[in-house]
Parts: sequence; C-alpha cells; structure tokens
Amino acid sequence: MNRRSRLMNLFVRSLSFSIVLSLCSSLLLGQQDPRESLVRVFLNREFPGVVHGSRYIPHIHVQEVAELQGVVVDSRGYVVSYVGSYWPELSLPGIDARLSIETVDGTRHPAHLVGVDERIALAVLASEGLKNKALSVGEGLDESGVRFVSFHEGQWRVASPALVKVSGDDPSPVREMQIVPNGMDLCPVEGGMVLDAENRLAGIVRRSHSHPFSRKMQVWQVLPSQVIQSSVSRIVETGENIRAGWLGIMPEFHTSHLQVAQVIPESPAATAGVQNGDVILAIDDQTIQSRWDLAQAIRWKGSGGELTLSILRDGRPHELSAVLSERQDRGPRVSWRLEVPAFWSRTRSLEEQVRVHRIILPSHLHLGLVVDPLTPKLGEYFNNRARHGLLIRTVLPDSPAGRVGFQEGDVVVEVNGRSVASDLDIQRSFQSVDDGVMMIRFLRDGRSMTRTLTIP
Repeated sequence: MNRRSRLMNLFVRSLSFSIVLSLCSSLLLGQQDPRESLVRVFLNREFPGVVHGSRYIPHIHVQEVAELQGVVVDSRGYVVSYVGSYWPELSLPGIDARLSIETVDGTRHPAHLVGVDERIALAVLASEGLKNKALSVGEGLDESGVRFVSFHEGQWRVASPALVKVSGDDPSPVREMQIVPNGMDLCPVEGGMVLDAENRLAGIVRRSHSHPFSRKMQVWQVLPSQVIQSSVSRIVETGENIRAGWLGIMPEFHTSHLQVAQVIPESPAATAGVQNGDVILAIDDQTIQSRWDLAQAIRWKGSGGELTLSILRDGRPHELSAVLSERQDRGPRVSWRLEVPAFWSRTRSLEEQVRVHRIILPSHLHLGLVVDPLTPKLGEYFNNRARHGLLIRTVLPDSPAGRVGFQEGDVVVEVNGRSVASDLDIQRSFQSVDDGVMMIRFLRDGRSMTRTLTIP
C-alpha cells in the first residue's frame, strides 16, 4: 500500500471514530441536558380593585400573568417552583388562580396545584404532559462544578459562576452561596436552579444580594436539594399545604434582648405557660438573638411542630414545651397600588405615566374601611373633637364594617381597648386578634359608640 493510500485509510478511520464519538457525546449530552426538565410556570389571576393613595377602588380590575421558573422532579410529572411573594395566590382559600406550564420546546400544558410549603414559598404542581421528564435530584450543594440555569431573554441559559464558598448546615432550610457572577448580572436569579457537576438539581435560589465586603461578589440564598425533596415528598403524599408555625407572642420592640410584650390568649405560647416579660434565650438549644431568628425558627418548625423554649423569668432560667399551630390572624391579601402623576405630560404615553404595583393590602381594607389620620380641621368639619383617631372616608360595600353600620365621617379612636392614630395601630390590633372579634370604639357627631366587628 502506497503512502497516499495509507494516509487516506488513516483519514477515513479518524473520521469514523470522530463521528462515533460525536454521536456518543450527543446521546450522553441529550440524557444529561437539564433544559429538557425545565419549565416556565404561568400564574394567571384577576385582582378585584386597586389602591390609590388611601382609597380603595373596587370597580377597577387588574389582570396579572406572573411568569415563574420550575423544574420537573418526579417521573409522574410533579413540578417544583419557588413562587416567592406569590404564595398567597396559591395558598389562601377563595383565590382563583389559573395555572399552566410551558416546556422548553414551547408547548403549553394545563397544570394544577398539589400544595404549597408556606414556610419557604415552594409550590408543587402536576401536569399529565410532563411525565418521564424528571431531572435527577442531587445530594446537596457542593463547592465544585456548580452551574446555574435561569430563563432570560426568551431562552434557558446555563452559566458557571465562580463559586467561592457554601455556608450553613446541610439540612438547614436555607443555605448561602458566595459567588462571583462572571457576567451573570443580567440573568434573573430568584427561582433559578443550581445544578451540581453531574447535572442534578442541587438547589433553587430564593434571592440574592451584594456581598457586604466585595462589589464583585454576590450572596445567594439557596434552598438545598434535601429540603426541596422533603417538601415535595410530604406535599405529594398528603396532598395538603405545609403550614408555617405560629407561637402567639408579640415581642417588645424597644429592648436589646428578646422580651415578650404580649402573649395572645389561647395561643400555643399561652398554653405552654409563656408570660409577659419573659425573655426568650433559645429554641431547641438554638440561640435566639433577634426577632428575625425567632420568626424563622418558629416558621420553619411548622404547624404541629413541638419545640422547647429556654426563657429567663425574674432572673431565673426556665424551659417550656410548646406545640405550634397555624396562624390565627388573617393571612396576607394582595391587590394593586395605582400611581398617577400630579401633572400629565403630553409627550409621554399613558402607560409610561401610570404605574401599578402589586402590594399586600393594609389591614383596615380587610375590614372594609378606608381611613385617614384625623386632623383638627377634619375633626371640626365632621363635628368630632377627638385629639387622635382615624377618620373613615369610605365604607366598602358588603364588607364587615359596612354590615355592622359604620358610616363615612365616623372617627375610630380605640380597637380592643387600644388607642389608634395610624394604620400601624390597626395593623397591630388586627394581628393580636385570636377569636376573630374586634371591639371598635368610635365617635359619631361627638357621641361615643361601640361596634363589635367579626372578621370573616
């Protein structure tokens, strides 16, 4: 065989080997490509009414379509998605939210909600069209080979940040990743997926913020895979939401230590023997240093969870056992705030000048009252000489306040025995209600009157 024939034979063999290697690589990548398991979750609902200034306008309706990210984690078609502040639309009763899911090829599938882990705003959905598309779930966060996947500018993007450090205990509900984004600044982080070196789901990012000591670094709060898998298994098994825990205390705001200002009657705290003035030191041997620590420990423990409270009473340490329940006050209700300019511009479009923001409704709107702080001139106009209070500007039709006879011009001065002068005062009184009943004292034409208002 001459030299030319040998070279040609060698070229053909090399080409054949390259083709086979390419096919094998393509098949391997096809099996490991995580994008086949990624989905976009569409949450469609209508808001009856908007808030403009201190007024509630029930006749204006806003249609919202929220776009979230998710991943198929079970061969039966179960999807997990971090829904953030959208969990009330999915969790609270009486809210009609329509759900659909879009796969990477652009196909839309109807979906239904299985349940929400309210502790970490994690939703589990199901769809018949997503069977056998599950992404493998890893064993936790690692500091090598981590990749990040997020939907951005019409496509799923995979990036490899420079991972610096993973902090927090492995089974903790939230862990922190300190990373250098490497050009990922334009990519939305919240709800994006963290993958390990083997393309398995390692976590879902809740939110991010700048590192306190470096402009180049970011800190991501991540739900690790163990927490995700545990929540999904529990929701699928029970078909119910996982409720956050509630203890039933109001901490003192003006002390350096965590002192109990008020114990809500018949709450888990009251049953456990917590008293006003107690100082909370630890929960289940975990030191509590702030109201945030307390809220997170109770929330993650969940409804029905048992915990041990280490307290200080009259200078002496005590231990109390409590069984948490669901919150007894009303959950958050969502609406939209409408902002219009004081002066309209002829050179800008209407859409550019009117802004609408999604908000949590103030508590007084739950009751059906639109209120303003009382001023001397307003008090004189409405024949009320109270030095403090909230002037009722509007009573919403078919509301709890309207049904018991409140009228425009009434001045609310006390709620459950507490003086009120601002929306925050009503908020605090509203949160302390445990039996759904509020005693409201108000002035009408200078006369003191009382109404019992039952919260639905």
